[in-house]
Amino acid sequence: MVDPITIITTVVPFFKTLTTAKNPLKTSVTIVFENNCSYTLIHPTKYCASGKDVNPPSPIISPGGINTIAAKFEGRNGTVGMLCYQIEGLYGPKNDPYYLLIMWKVNRLSQNKFYMSLYESKEPPLSGNSNQKKFFYKSMQKMYKWTYGESFLVEGKKFRVGGTISSNDLAEIKISLEDYTNVTISLKNNCSYSLINPTHYCNRGDISPPSPLISSGGISIITAKFEGRNGTMGMLCYQIEGSYGPKNDPYYLIITWRMKRFSQSEFYMNFYESKESPLSGNGNQKEFFYESMHRSNNEGFLLEGKKLRVGGTITNNDSAEIKIFLENHKSPKKRLLRKIRSFLTKKFRKKKTR
Repeated sequence: MVDPITIITTVVPFFKTLTTAKNPLKTSVTIVFENNCSYTLIHPTKYCASGKDVNPPSPIISPGGINTIAAKFEGRNGTVGMLCYQIEGLYGPKNDPYYLLIMWKVNRLSQNKFYMSLYESKEPPLSGNSNQKKFFYKSMQKMYKWTYGESFLVEGKKFRVGGTISSNDLAEIKISLEDYTNVTISLKNNCSYSLINPTHYCNRGDISPPSPLISSGGISIITAKFEGRNGTMGMLCYQIEGSYGPKNDPYYLIITWRMKRFSQSEFYMNFYESKESPLSGNGNQKEFFYESMHRSNNEGFLLEGKKLRVGGTITNNDSAEIKIFLENHKSPKKRLLRKIRSFLTKKFRKKKTR
C-alpha cells in the first residue's frame, strides 16, 4: 500500500499546483465547421456560462467544404456554453430566419456532451444581455437531451447537419453541413422530334417539375430536378411526338435513376410503346412500373431507335446530373453512301485543281 504521508506530501500539492498556478492545464472546446451545403452561416452570437472564448466566432461560414475553426472556448476545469449562427436564406413555418444552435458541456472529470438544433426566431436567440442569454441557454438545456460523445444529426428542410465531439480535456466538436442528395436531368434535343406530355414518379419530392415541352433545337434544358435526404430514385417519361411503334401506338422515352449517398449512382433509358402514358396510374402502379423497368447501369448509355437515337451519362456524386442528348438516326446504308459521295467529291476537286 502507498504510504498516506507520501500522498499528502506529493499528490495533493501537485493537484493544488494545477488549480492555482498562473498557467494551469486548461480544458477547452474547439468548434470546427465543414460546410458542404449551399447555405452560408452568418451573424454568430455566443454565450459562455463557464470559461471564456479564446478565438471569437468566425463572422461567416461560407460553402466550400473547407474545415473552418469557427470558435474556441476554454476554462480551468471545464467550459459550458452555446454558439448560434443564422442560416442565410432559410426560413421556417412562421417565415422567420432559421438558426443553428450548438450547445456543449466539457468537464475535466466527466464525459463531454453537446447538442445541436434548428431554431426559428425573428432575432438572434443570443442577442440580449447576459441574463437573457443565460435564461435562453437554460430553457434549451431543459428542452433537449444531451448527446454524450456520439454522432448527432439534425434534418433540415433542404439540408442536414451532422456533428461529433471528442472525449478529452481538449475537446473538438466537428460540424458538417450538406445538402440533400439530388438528381438533375438535362436534355439536349438535336433530333426532329419534340418531347411532350411528361409524367414522372419519384419516391421523394420534386424540386423542379418536368418541362412540359422539349423542342428540337440543340439547346440544353434542365428539364427536372428531384431530391432526397439520403438518396432518390424515380422515373421520368416523355412522349416522343410523331413517333409510333409496331402496334401504331405512341413511343415514350423512359429515364430511370437510383442514387444513394456514399454509393454509385445508376440510371437506365428505354423506348416504350403504349396507348397511354406509362406513369398515368396511382402511386402503387407507378412504383410497380418503375421496378419492372429499372436496370442497373452507371456508365454511358445509348439507345438506337428507328429514326432517332438517345445517349446519356450520369455523374457519380450526391448532386448527380443526368445528361441526355437526342439526335436523328441515320441508317448505316445512308451513312455509307454519304462517305462514298464525300470521297468522290474530294477526289474530283483534286483532279480539277491539277
